[in-house]
Amino acid sequence: MLENNPYGSVTVNISSNVSLLTFNGQETTSLTFDSSNYSTEQTITIAAGIDANSTNEQATISFSADGLDTQRLSLTITDDLTVSLSGTVTTIQEGQTVSLGVILSKLPPIDKTVTVTSSNSSAITINGTSTTTLNFTPSNYNTVQTLTLLAVIDPDSTNNSVTITFSMEGSPDLTYSLTVIDDNTIQVSNFPANLLEGTSQTIGVRFSKALLTNNSIVVTSNNPAITINGGASATLNYTTVNGTADQLLTIQSEIDVNLASESVVINFTGTGIAPLILNITATDKDTQNIVITGSVPTLDEGLTENTGKLKVALAQDPGGTAIVTVTSSDTDALTIDPATTFITFDNVCPGVNCWSTPKNVNITALEDSNETSETVNVIFNTPGAPIQIYNVITVDNDTRIIIDGASNVNEGGTNTITVSLSGNPGVARDINLTSNNTLAATLSNSTVTLTPSNYSQNIVITGVEDANIINETVTVTGSYTATCAITCTGLTTGTRGVNTVDNDSQSIILSGGAKINEGGTLTLNVKLAQDPSTPYTVNLSSGTPGSVGVSSASVILNSSNYNTTGVNVTLTGVEDSNESSEIVVITASGTGVNNVTHSVTTIENDTKPVISGSASVAEGGFTVLTVKLSGNPGENRTVNLTSPNPASTTNYSISPTTFNFSPSNYDATQTFIVTGIQDTNVANENFNVTLSMSGSGGETTTATLGMNTVDDDLSDFGLIVTNVSETTTVNEGSSLQFKVRLNFEPLSSPYTVTISSPQTSPAVPGYVNNPTYVIDPANSGVGSTTLAFTSCTGSSGCWDTDQTVTINAPENYYIDDKTTTLTFSGIGVTSKVFNITVKDNDPIEHRSVDAGRGSSSSSPSVYASAEAGNYKYIYTSMSWTGNGKVNNLQSSFVYNISGGDSFTMNPGDLGGYENQSGSLSTIYYLESTSRLVILSNTSIGNEGNITFFKSDFSGGWWPFWSADNLISGENHTNLSTALDDTDVNNKRIFATTLNLTLGVHEIRKIDPYQNISASNPSMLRLNSPGVLVGDLINSIVDKVNQKLIISFRCNSTSNLCMHRCNLDLTGCSDTNISEQIGADPNISGNKHTIIENKPIYDSINNKIIILSNSENYQGVTQFVPKVFVCNSDISGCYAKIIQLQPIRSGTGITGVIDPYNKKLLILTHNIPDEDSLGLFRCDLDGNNCTYRNLSRWLIYGAGFQPVAYIDHNEKKLKIVTVNKTYGSTLSMFSMMLYID
Repeated sequence: MLENNPYGSVTVNISSNVSLLTFNGQETTSLTFDSSNYSTEQTITIAAGIDANSTNEQATISFSADGLDTQRLSLTITDDLTVSLSGTVTTIQEGQTVSLGVILSKLPPIDKTVTVTSSNSSAITINGTSTTTLNFTPSNYNTVQTLTLLAVIDPDSTNNSVTITFSMEGSPDLTYSLTVIDDNTIQVSNFPANLLEGTSQTIGVRFSKALLTNNSIVVTSNNPAITINGGASATLNYTTVNGTADQLLTIQSEIDVNLASESVVINFTGTGIAPLILNITATDKDTQNIVITGSVPTLDEGLTENTGKLKVALAQDPGGTAIVTVTSSDTDALTIDPATTFITFDNVCPGVNCWSTPKNVNITALEDSNETSETVNVIFNTPGAPIQIYNVITVDNDTRIIIDGASNVNEGGTNTITVSLSGNPGVARDINLTSNNTLAATLSNSTVTLTPSNYSQNIVITGVEDANIINETVTVTGSYTATCAITCTGLTTGTRGVNTVDNDSQSIILSGGAKINEGGTLTLNVKLAQDPSTPYTVNLSSGTPGSVGVSSASVILNSSNYNTTGVNVTLTGVEDSNESSEIVVITASGTGVNNVTHSVTTIENDTKPVISGSASVAEGGFTVLTVKLSGNPGENRTVNLTSPNPASTTNYSISPTTFNFSPSNYDATQTFIVTGIQDTNVANENFNVTLSMSGSGGETTTATLGMNTVDDDLSDFGLIVTNVSETTTVNEGSSLQFKVRLNFEPLSSPYTVTISSPQTSPAVPGYVNNPTYVIDPANSGVGSTTLAFTSCTGSSGCWDTDQTVTINAPENYYIDDKTTTLTFSGIGVTSKVFNITVKDNDPIEHRSVDAGRGSSSSSPSVYASAEAGNYKYIYTSMSWTGNGKVNNLQSSFVYNISGGDSFTMNPGDLGGYENQSGSLSTIYYLESTSRLVILSNTSIGNEGNITFFKSDFSGGWWPFWSADNLISGENHTNLSTALDDTDVNNKRIFATTLNLTLGVHEIRKIDPYQNISASNPSMLRLNSPGVLVGDLINSIVDKVNQKLIISFRCNSTSNLCMHRCNLDLTGCSDTNISEQIGADPNISGNKHTIIENKPIYDSINNKIIILSNSENYQGVTQFVPKVFVCNSDISGCYAKIIQLQPIRSGTGITGVIDPYNKKLLILTHNIPDEDSLGLFRCDLDGNNCTYRNLSRWLIYGAGFQPVAYIDHNEKKLKIVTVNKTYGSTLSMFSMMLYID
């Protein structure tokens, strides 16, 4: 590329001084640059040709252009003809060969000769010589030529490095190096790493390979600690025959006078052989030791041993001066004389410090404050020798004999005392033991030996039996007599006082009877076991004075009567209120003696039988009763059955009749069986079971249980009910008959049977005045009636005679068949229950107008007239566009409720008004003037107008009509009207339209009693900035809050929107209901858009309800009904989608509120259900909806454009539809306002 912009075209020429080089395949080439590419690199291809030589060449490339400096580039053309080798190795063993392959790297231009030379032909030969040549031609340059390299065996044992050179004319020399490994070494076997002083080892020495010539191995030691065959060196001679055979040498570790081990180097050398060097350690076996002589096993506290009884010397010559240090392990118990603490020895022998001559060690046992002997280590230490320890026991002279253990021994018994020393005695001691009174106590041992390992032992002391009752004190003494043969140190004598406890003691003896009757007496005798010597008082007490009393609280015994007559006291059995015997303990006590007790059992005279069990026995069955006593009788008792007597009757029997009890089983129940005897009556019998018991005191107690037999005929008592009508289905307004009687005489008379049916709905004031019963026995009005049966037989009213009851199905407020229960019940019987189905007789009524036809796309208008609170007339109208003229504007009928008349009104030709297609005509009746008025969207030319039609009543109908236009010069559509009839005689009509000309809503308030003028109607145009506008306008009057509510579909968003104004057309506000509610994932676009809307005012909850539908629900076009509910101020709005399975949906949605059942009734043109009339019945909040098809029984198309109202006179829902079945005529469907 160029460095700078040439501002024109520049050609760069490229050439070389060497003809081998080409550029883009040519000897020269050029590149062109201009302002657009001067800075962009351009590429050329340089190629080097092949020449005949094998040398590298230097070339220069020139880059030149007019007006620019020439640039040059130097490069080397490398010749690529070289020698190439294969099969190379880096080492070769003597005597081995290796083959090399040689070729040329590329085709030579001419024949080539390669000369191969060895740098050392005595080590490596090439094809048997030092130099050879190889010839290559262009035809065989890449054919491998082989060279054989031989590693020559030489007489030496060293490795040789050899270079092989490959020379070829025109190419640099190629060199190849390798090493010749000599194959002979010195080998030694059985050579040790260590050798102990005084020991030797035989080793073997040889060459690794056979010798080519004779050779010798010289073995030398560098230290006399190791000798070779007894000397410093030895020579081994080998020939070509025995060079690989071991020759043996003995290496000896010599004994020396020192104590050290030496490291020695052994060299093995031979001619032309690499030397072998081995290391060995001469391990010294001489060690120093300390020698202790003499004997001082013990040393009394306070004494010194310096008489030579303890001496020390060395076991080996130290080779100089050595000091033995002597120390004590416990200097508080034993010390070393400082003069003998450091003892010097040397190797001058004989001499004062000769290492083998023993020297005295002087020691002293110190006086201390403890009472125990110590074992002290005398420690001998010198460098290079193991420490020696000599033990000396210092015998304490303060040790005491201690006698411990028992302080008492019973007369005739034994106990244990312990003889011990206050500390370690140091040596064994024999302790002498004595008792100072062997008549009171003796010892099991007279001596005991205490040792340093066991200086505490037990001995037995025995209390001697004697004739007295006195306790004695005996002194036990322990003493020791010292003998210097053992130790001259004595022990302090010890004593122990032991009390003998005499076993002859005083005791109290009580005797007397073991039982006492309540109210009776018993004698108790008191004695002593031993002569008391002096008068002795015995105290007496009763453990339960309320059961047994004692006549004397104490008695006195003396030497004359203590064990002869003793003293008698009287025990009295106390009368008590309980029914159980007691065991009472009499306690005798006195000074110095143990308490003595005597137990007395009271014989109870209040104990009675207790009967338990069921008081009833079934006829033909039995029951088990139990009997036990109310308390412990204190003696055996017999209980007898005394009533009934005899124990068996015609109604019952009892067995067994006798029961035996004792103090041990009085509370264990015994059983007896009462059996009910089958009889022929149906009555229960009552009787008493009485048991009696007599005591030893002549008393008798009883127990009675009142019982009854249960007649077994009562269990089958029941009702016999016969369905005379033989069906459980009854038509509404009809009845069924049943017969009822009893299967057995009742227990009580009269016996009542109740026939009842449950209430199906509570009363609804103003609608259903009384609770609803689908069936009502005997027309009671309370859903029940009764029948009475007496105990007589065979006649009316008797239990065995049928009574007939009529079960009525009164007219009800349901419109479906209803199933309920009919129950026959009474006391003590199983109820009879029947499921009764009442067939409804309230069909959906249908009427149609025979005359006139209308458009299926336009809705009828319905108005119910109320005169004096009674609804009499229903006025309907329907737009018609058959010829677009007003003379066929209404195909209508007037329906008289009472007579059911209908007829068509023809207003005549009023000037060619054209009704807008799909527009709504609304009809109202003005009661005070008998005037009918109709508001309709009409067309005059291309303008949408609002025309006010009116007619006065004459000749029984309204033949004379007039028309007034409310708008001119603007295009209006989407007419919606709302009536304010708060004052029935002063009604006001609100007409709301969409002004297409201005794109705003307009509201007109019309006085229908006055002529149309400039001031009638008054008009409000909603054209303030930001005011919402749209189509599908509908309106209602909120009479409670006096507001005009206008609902519509907002432009562009299809949201539900609303205006709310005062009735004087002030204070208007608007709300986007859909935006207020927010997104819903189930509908298209997630917003509550609308197709239609119908506002309804809920005066029950003060809510605004708007009925609508969703065109797309859950991704499917379904027109699902939707209910919007808002507070009356248009706040707190929410939406409910009526999703029933299968989904019912359609257009033309409308609805009314059933005030009696508080239900929202929604009517739709149900498209998927054959264009029929659909009714959704929901709670007022839009929940809990049900669906009913009102016209499926007709052929296709009866449900277009429904309009509904409540007929309060008949309590019915009435719906006017456009019936395509009959050519788009009007149809009226009527049905009851049914209850749930």
